[in-house]
Amino acid sequence: MKLTFVYTDMGIDNARKFNQGVAQLSSCLKQAGHKTSLVHIFEEINQEDYVKLIHTHSPDIIAFSSISNLYPKIKQFAAWTKNNFDVPIIYGGPHPTLVPDGCMNTGLFDIICRGEGEQALVELCNALEKREKITEIKNLWVKTDNRIYKNPIRPLIEDLDSLPSLDYELFNYETLADATHFKRLVIMVGRGCPYNCTYCCNHAVRELYPNKKRYVRFRSVDKVISEIEYGLNKYPFLKEVRFFDDTLTIKKSWFSEFAEKYKEKIGLPYSANDRVNHINEDIAELLRDSGCYFVELGIESGNERIREEVMQRGTSEERIINAFDLCRKYGIKTSAFNIIGVPGETFGSTLDTIKLNARAKPDWSYIFYFHPYIGTRLYDLCVEKRLLTNKTFKTIYEGPALNLESITEQETNFAFNFFRPLIKLYKFYYRFPRPVFNCLDKVTVGLLSQRFPRTTVVTLMPYCIMYYEVLKMLMKAPLKAFRKIKGSN
Repeated sequence: MKLTFVYTDMGIDNARKFNQGVAQLSSCLKQAGHKTSLVHIFEEINQEDYVKLIHTHSPDIIAFSSISNLYPKIKQFAAWTKNNFDVPIIYGGPHPTLVPDGCMNTGLFDIICRGEGEQALVELCNALEKREKITEIKNLWVKTDNRIYKNPIRPLIEDLDSLPSLDYELFNYETLADATHFKRLVIMVGRGCPYNCTYCCNHAVRELYPNKKRYVRFRSVDKVISEIEYGLNKYPFLKEVRFFDDTLTIKKSWFSEFAEKYKEKIGLPYSANDRVNHINEDIAELLRDSGCYFVELGIESGNERIREEVMQRGTSEERIINAFDLCRKYGIKTSAFNIIGVPGETFGSTLDTIKLNARAKPDWSYIFYFHPYIGTRLYDLCVEKRLLTNKTFKTIYEGPALNLESITEQETNFAFNFFRPLIKLYKFYYRFPRPVFNCLDKVTVGLLSQRFPRTTVVTLMPYCIMYYEVLKMLMKAPLKAFRKIKGSN
């Protein structure tokens, strides 16, 4: 069988990236003797060009995959496919896993894959090739003869080492942004996340599996090293490695072995994602010694109520600051993820996030609008409280997705647009004694949210920046004197 994947990262920051899930599915199909190809859509395309593109691949089956934000685009592509090709259409990934009925009810998909797709997709292609029945394959919902066969989800793949090496060739890896711009090999060492953040789909997906206690799995260190060597031999011009796991150091014994072998056998600088809960003195030292130069960590919200009650992050302000301090101590650069516009958000709580970034001092701060994903606890809360705007966005950079009484859309956009300048301002404030900081903070909050109509707050930022520059100039001498006195004490 020849299966053509249609994958889109249209509109995503630095689009045209490698997707490990699709590459893994392709390698499994090829190992089973099937053929695969890829239609990678990273910019707008019209129906005529799309149909011509699919024709060049001559597929026996078409498989779609996307993040939830791009589901509207997937429906559009599926409709074009349905109208022009007589081949089975399958859709997999987190969205159809959590919303199978909604996807099936569109009439655009013949098959839905729920959960991990490696075994199911191979079984499907084997059955289609032999013209055998496909209505009893686990993980698949199959629509035929005006009936939908809803098969159960099989157990998670516990032995990740049993999977073949990723199919980098499917994506023409050397042409992707990861290779051309970043000069990096992209890889994941495991699957699953044990945490229950209410805005993430992990807690919902985990509950679907019969062996959900094994949701967090790692490939062996030797398998990971072998995979990296395979990719670097294939693309010798690459200069670093990027680990896209949610939390690279979650299992300390595994990471300790990995750090030693990576340094010995690979030796290239690498970057990773992690969680502030895991960053202690030992882990920071292991990261540095093994070649990690950059870690991305989640702050998410600087307001304790939002962070703990709404997001259920389980991270204290002190723990967050300590994690960034430790990375800085060991010479590891950091970035911070932040989300604004969640249920219960106020302009004050958004300022709390800005202030915590100023205290934690990441080298870069990412800011995202909160977009609720179907199947998550926060999505259910948004539906219950009727907060959804029903606007569609390709990315989480385009605008707020909720109607909130506690903060206006204009205030949320203001915070998004001037997030980093305000961090810079508060970094300057934190250089002063607490009484001076409190005074400066009060003046700033008054300027931004109290003394002027909230509908005109966005016009104040140029004055705020000018105020910051003048204040910095005026306070240069007093601040220098304060530091001298403090140093002598």
